[in-house]
This record gives sequence, C-alpha cells and structure tokens, in this order.
Amino acid sequence: MSTLAETKSGLFLNWETTLNRSHEDAVRLTRTPQVVQLRRRDRMVREVWGADSEFLAAEENTELFRQVVGRLLNARLTQELMYGDLMQAREVLKRLKESGAPISPKTHLARMLSNIPGGISLLRSLR
Repeated sequence: MSTLAETKSGLFLNWETTLNRSHEDAVRLTRTPQVVQLRRRDRMVREVWGADSEFLAAEENTELFRQVVGRLLNARLTQELMYGDLMQAREVLKRLKESGAPISPKTHLARMLSNIPGGISLLRSLR
C-alpha cells in the first residue's frame, strides 16, 4: 500500500503560514509596538504557565515562573510609562509589587521620570 506522498508531489501548508505572505502586513507581531507585545506575552504567561497547577507544583518551575513574571512586569511597566498609559502602569506596578520580584534600576528610572514634567518625553527619547 503506497501513500499519497510516495506517489504524488505536493506540499502541505498550514493556513496561518499561507496568510503570512508579506513583510509589509500591518498585523505582523514584529510590527506591533513593544508595549502591545509585552501585554500579550504577559497574558500568555499568566494563562498558560500561571494556570497550570501541575507545572507550578514543581519548586523549580515556581521559581522560574516568578523570575519570568518579574522580568516581564519590569519591562512592561517601563513600556507602559513610555507610552503614557498610566492606568496600565499602575496595574502593572501593583502586580509587580505583589509578585515580590525586585524593581529593576531601569524601571525605577522610568517611574521617576514619569513623575516630572516632560519626563515621559525624555523617557521616550532614551529608547
């Protein structure tokens, strides 16, 4: 008994791959603002790793999750401040403090600059 692949030439393309046809598509993740990428990554980490009690039951995984969340929240807080979304920044800061992860020096600087007139513009120029 022969299979189709042995008797015919053909190519299987996953649907999403066929839609990824251009380097100029506006919906490409690589063209998405960094703050949006970080929001999506944050949600994915919470909904996948954070919701997996079996994964988090292992002590080394719990520590890994805590480290990843800490780095992610620090990066996200800095980006939220750069984009001037103070409501999102407050929410992320609250979660960062609750996580017990240290606030990075870059994030401290972003917080300080966001509290002075013209600080967000200065912060954006430092990107």
